[in-house]
Amino acid sequence: MSESYQINTMMTAPVNGMYVSDPKRWLIAEIVAKIMNTTLSKIIGVYDTDAKIIACYHEILFGELKYQEVAKKYSINRTYLSIRLSRLGDRLTEDPELKIKMKSIGRLLLKIEVNNKSHG
Repeated sequence: MSESYQINTMMTAPVNGMYVSDPKRWLIAEIVAKIMNTTLSKIIGVYDTDAKIIACYHEILFGELKYQEVAKKYSINRTYLSIRLSRLGDRLTEDPELKIKMKSIGRLLLKIEVNNKSHG
């Protein structure tokens, strides 16, 4: 079964009164928003959502930022991020649909990373 998600890399979203339009800076958040069926502002704004925590997790895994920089980028307290990441495993066990979405995000990001390495 092949999955295909169209990502609008020129997306802009209001966040704290500003518009975000840097496609590379928010690529992971955009992918998570698309697959999780939410808005970019719910991930990078002040909301506490599973989508935000999943974006942070994948940002740490696939991104180039350190843990503290990811917390700052996503407007979340470092200690609280740590707590939410540790609870993510429980959430994935409780919610099979969330687990499927998490895997889809990981596969898509891995595919992008492999494509970037083979073309870069």
